[in-house]
Amino acid sequence: MAALAAGAALLAAGQAPGSPAAAGAALFSGQTPLHNGGPPCTVCHSAPQLGMANRGTIGPDLSSVYAALGAAGLNDILSAHLPASMAPIYGPHALTAEEQNAIIAFLSAGKAAAPAAPNHAPAAAPGQSPPAAAPPAPAPAAPTSGRARPPKPAAAAKAPAATAPTPPPPPAPPSPALIALGEQLFSGQVRFQNGGPACIACHSAAGNRFPNGGGLGPDLTTIDTRIGPFGVDATLQTLFFPAMRPLYHGHQLTPQEQAALAAYFQSIAARPPQRATAAIAAWAFITFLILLAITAVLGRRHTAGVRRRLVEAARHAPRRADLVAAATRPEAAHKGAK
Repeated sequence: MAALAAGAALLAAGQAPGSPAAAGAALFSGQTPLHNGGPPCTVCHSAPQLGMANRGTIGPDLSSVYAALGAAGLNDILSAHLPASMAPIYGPHALTAEEQNAIIAFLSAGKAAAPAAPNHAPAAAPGQSPPAAAPPAPAPAAPTSGRARPPKPAAAAKAPAATAPTPPPPPAPPSPALIALGEQLFSGQVRFQNGGPACIACHSAAGNRFPNGGGLGPDLTTIDTRIGPFGVDATLQTLFFPAMRPLYHGHQLTPQEQAALAAYFQSIAARPPQRATAAIAAWAFITFLILLAITAVLGRRHTAGVRRRLVEAARHAPRRADLVAAATRPEAAHKGAK
């Protein structure tokens, strides 16, 4: 449905289905997988004016991003200067040059929607005098400059002071119950609803019992500070890493599980990562000493038993002189009979 909507939007914008913009729509929506394995744009973003409505809500809407940045700005972001929330996601899965050009072509289809907001076009169309209708558009800009009427800047200066927006309140910290649920999901005490493996099977985090988790994946203690809340949300929503995709294919995390894990990672972000190397080495040395002591005790008992049996056998065995005498007696008796 998203691909059909994107195709309809591109046709309305004058883009042929086989054009680079149509290829960009398929990449943007995930209909065509990205070459290096990154997640599609609609995981985090939406573009209602381009037929990509009601998709990702983690990132901003991208309908008018081309009008704001242009092709050069988008190319610079996609190729070299990814935002902090996207760098950990697309750093190992960089877009190819062809994919960048196609996505930029798709986003450029929305540039006609941004200028459509003013009323210039309806006034110019019926009069058949486009040049005469165009000058009124810049005309309102002259009074706003403040050169013709000095009092206007003062009024304009008062308006922002009266309607200055208050900064949004900081987000409320996650509840202890949500943090506890995230910790239980991470450690496997509570199983994921769709049956995926627990995080602790491959990852470690501060606060877990020895040995703090698995060593296959990286330590996740500071993941919230490393990639930020948006990066954590995108990671939990997509699980796009090559080692994780086969494990969670068909076992996606529910929104509640994603929120609980994100709250847990936020709660432990200030803790130092715990390295279990020294503890493992200490336990290995202690185990070696215990095994050495067990071997010494059992070996001594076994040696003592073998020695005892040898002594008993030697004690009850006939002496060598008796054996020699017994061997020579028949010969002496035979000689006396002759």
